[in-house]
Amino acid sequence: MKRQLANSGKHGVSMVSGSPTPVVGEKNTYHVAGWYEDTPYADRDPEKVTWELFKKRSNGKFTSTNIKKIGDGTFT
Repeated sequence: MKRQLANSGKHGVSMVSGSPTPVVGEKNTYHVAGWYEDTPYADRDPEKVTWELFKKRSNGKFTSTNIKKIGDGTFT
């Protein structure tokens, strides 16, 4: 599944692909599926992307787990 991210700027990642409903304990990998049009080609390097893991709370809000990775969008 590809998911368009909120238009919060004109540079960087605009779309990611991966499971929208990951299961705890299962390996899930996410990939950059699109860049904002104004992102310079030199900056379109998936190895420089910082991925951050968020947890959906019972109230529907997302909070950070403070788990971050650069370049590797794989989480278990």
